[in-house]
Amino acid sequence: GINAEYMGAQGSLCLRARPHLLFSPSNVCRSPSPMALSAMTEALRPPVIASLSGSIREGSLNMRLLIAANSALEAQGAIVKRIDLGEYDLPMFNQDLEPTAFPEGARRLKEELKAADGFLFACPEYNGFPPPLLINAITWATRGEGGMYDAFKGKVAVTISASPGPMGGMRATNPMRQLLQNCGTNVLPDTVAIGSAFKAFKGDGAIADEKQEKYLAAAVGQLFHHARVAANREITCKIIREAISMGSCGEYGAVSIPGGDQ
Repeated sequence: GINAEYMGAQGSLCLRARPHLLFSPSNVCRSPSPMALSAMTEALRPPVIASLSGSIREGSLNMRLLIAANSALEAQGAIVKRIDLGEYDLPMFNQDLEPTAFPEGARRLKEELKAADGFLFACPEYNGFPPPLLINAITWATRGEGGMYDAFKGKVAVTISASPGPMGGMRATNPMRQLLQNCGTNVLPDTVAIGSAFKAFKGDGAIADEKQEKYLAAAVGQLFHHARVAANREITCKIIREAISMGSCGEYGAVSIPGGDQ
């Protein structure tokens, strides 16, 4: 079946944008088309989340946090695309390389980010800012073929962090948010910063503190929800239009749509 909360959010978007759909005579009189509706609901897909860590060292606390977050995302039904920045062989950004020696890793990274519906960034704090590895990767992903921000524009993201210190890497969050927003990404307010991170994980990699585990699940849950809406916006609007055009739709009386009379 269709998740009611999800369809409600999508339907609200569609109906506010197109309130006339409820009142068209052709919509009210047409017979139901359950086969068409069923085919459309089968076209709904889980969101693809690109998952990146700004630290690739062995034993990285942020990588451990990212792995735990990936598991929570997959448990909710997301497809997680793990991107290990150590595998892309990205040089430090130099515009002189663009015309004749554009890195293949940068081209591949941009294409993989373009294919994602949302992003999960584990962002260590280096001197109060995001790490050079992450900034350099994002910079390369805004270059090359296509539009500058094709990989980021209109996507949703969540940032998380872990640190041995008490603030959990929180100082890097605002600069990271600003960087992503400059690229056209909607960075959700939900975030997790885990301090004293050497003690934060169980032997199996799970978060040791139950409260922090719930915060992480809530943050990635919001990412999943918003990315799923974006991934299925077109097909869901078609489903809403099909559903409200069924003949039985008008049997329950008048329907009030906020903003419908504007």
